[in-house]
Amino acid sequence: MSVGTEVATANIPGEQLDFEPELEMPEILDKSAIHTETDEPPAFRDLYEVIDYPDPVDHGMGIVGVLNDLDSDLDSDQESVYSRLWSTWRALVGDPENEPYIVLEDVHEVFDFLDANYPADLVLESSGWMAGSEAEDGELVKQHYEYSLRVVRKDEDGDLDESLRTPVSFQTWIQPQDSDLVYKDGSPLKTPYGEGTRFKTQSTYGDPEEVLRRTVVVLKVALDQLDAGTPDMRTLDYDSVRIWKAEVHHRFDEALMKQVAGTIREARTLLEQNGRQARGEGEFVDGKHVEEVASSQAWDTIGFMGKYAKSDQHEIATKVYQINGHPPDERLANPKIESYLKKTYDEKKPHIDKWNSLRGTLRQIVTGLAIRGGVALEDLQPDDFYKPFEGDRVDVPIPKGWRHLVREANEERERRILKTTYESLSTSKWDVLYTIAMKGGEGATYDELQKVTGLSYDRVREIVAGLEDQDILLRTTYPRVILFHNAELRLNAAEKLTEVYPNRGIPEIKESADERRDRREKRRQENESDSTENEDVDESNQKEDDDDVDDVTVWEQLHRLEITGPQLGRAIEQDVVNEEHVKVKIDEYPVLFGSP
Repeated sequence: MSVGTEVATANIPGEQLDFEPELEMPEILDKSAIHTETDEPPAFRDLYEVIDYPDPVDHGMGIVGVLNDLDSDLDSDQESVYSRLWSTWRALVGDPENEPYIVLEDVHEVFDFLDANYPADLVLESSGWMAGSEAEDGELVKQHYEYSLRVVRKDEDGDLDESLRTPVSFQTWIQPQDSDLVYKDGSPLKTPYGEGTRFKTQSTYGDPEEVLRRTVVVLKVALDQLDAGTPDMRTLDYDSVRIWKAEVHHRFDEALMKQVAGTIREARTLLEQNGRQARGEGEFVDGKHVEEVASSQAWDTIGFMGKYAKSDQHEIATKVYQINGHPPDERLANPKIESYLKKTYDEKKPHIDKWNSLRGTLRQIVTGLAIRGGVALEDLQPDDFYKPFEGDRVDVPIPKGWRHLVREANEERERRILKTTYESLSTSKWDVLYTIAMKGGEGATYDELQKVTGLSYDRVREIVAGLEDQDILLRTTYPRVILFHNAELRLNAAEKLTEVYPNRGIPEIKESADERRDRREKRRQENESDSTENEDVDESNQKEDDDDVDDVTVWEQLHRLEITGPQLGRAIEQDVVNEEHVKVKIDEYPVLFGSP
């Protein structure tokens, strides 16, 4: 038996599970990111290519809302939902050690949004909250608590198992809204939507309207089971219902993982190239291998449309990731590209009525980057929730002009490559860059660079960090690989590096590597010998590695440098080398320079 908006469980009157008529959610028409030829602006076809592509699936979703039930004027003798949960927790649980407290068993047979094949219970838990009735010296003296209602899977023996996940997750936190409460610093708690009960819910595979419905259903069932009345949904401040979490994604063949990650890196680079802040790097979170992520408030600078593509209040991110290990459903091992609302910078999160506007931006970004990453229709991988080959496709405008933007970004990086290698007093940076260029699109690890160049591990890391700061190289996290931003840059970099040292290649790098290792070994032996006579060995001598050190102010004769006269001349002409940093002994060359 399941509970929806009309079906009731035993001992729970069905009408209590319905929204109050005046609070029913309005139908939201999905018009975002869809256009017709008649409404296209004149330049639309020049800026965008419209592609019909499967709609991404809504994944993680989070909403907040406030019930003004602290002192309701409506005919009700009930306390606020928060106060009733607080009293119930004290009476039935009493101590956090008794948590999680099972409110209702076998909710997989009760709630219609859960899969009946995955047994689960609804549990009550508590945790300290950000406010209390008193604060002293920056600490809460009488802290209040928030209470969580969460669906938790059971194992084969019927015991709760936190390591297991339900296909659809649900959790809502119940928090107090009372202006008499204070933060740690003693300032009063902000209650912009009135006083009473605040709920903060997160769930999966449902839009904000559906998540609100689930919240109401769960609250009514839970309070009834706890003999704590029912929430009065007439007190809901509709303006308070806001979106704090929103995700949409496509799932695709794992063979394209690195290719799609490269596209996201490229997008991040273009955002930065346009003078916009863009954050991102691979990471490992909650058992997920996040290959790449880019986050920005200015996706409009690379062609994406909508209010949320450019916003001072909201930040949109896109990531590509896959579950670590071997999930029971083999389809879930394939990676996902996901666009999501990462952050809001003011107290006003997007209202629930703005979902389609927000979703339109998320859809355009995630689909645009998937297509740019080479994910064709046949590469999409369905699962129980993501069904790309069912239903109508959606017309999505894909920004043009990326090739031009990428070329401009690459040209700037190529100038930096020339500048940094010409300015360097050694071939260390050149060797690292050339080795990476010759490794191909897969890049190189620190260990590989150390082996080929003969540089110390720390020196390799130092060089790579400096080149990454100059936006010449980038590093992935899992695994840690150093590579160029795109294939075109890698090929062009190899050509530019050859201009600097025409007669140098991998064989010459390996010769230098042997010399570097020999010098280090010789110094090590000398230091060991010296240490027997003098324990106060200069640490700088121990770390020094001949041409490993670039940033030293020192003059050197041209023939001692690994650079030719013509190369030096070009470097001076291109302002790579400051002409004031070049000296020539002129007294022996009066024909060229005249008499001194």
